[in-house]
Amino acid sequence: MAEEMCQKQPGKNWFPRFLKRWSDTLDSTFLGAINRSRQSADDCSKYKRYFDKVENVTRKYRVLPENTYNMDEKGFLIGLFQKLKRVFNKSLKQSGKLKGVGQDGSREWITCLATIC
Repeated sequence: MAEEMCQKQPGKNWFPRFLKRWSDTLDSTFLGAINRSRQSADDCSKYKRYFDKVENVTRKYRVLPENTYNMDEKGFLIGLFQKLKRVFNKSLKQSGKLKGVGQDGSREWITCLATIC
């Protein structure tokens, strides 16, 4: 695309200079992998629905705070590729909406569970 616009092949430092010229708007960083299903799940309304449901169940079954526990899992993808560098609009990064690089999710996982009692 740059070659079409300039009517000549860009030099080897064209891209870093382009980013520097547009540094008020563009940024680049290495993004880790995230499954596409997790990308779409990261939505404020979904978090609210979840915590509303937790509150309703807690109230319905009269669960006391001392009987409330927390558990979390951490999955490690076997054969995960390295982080990939991406260029994006700076406002996207500042808004917190920047997500990892999508992957197909067809890999094997090892899962660790952490529990707070």
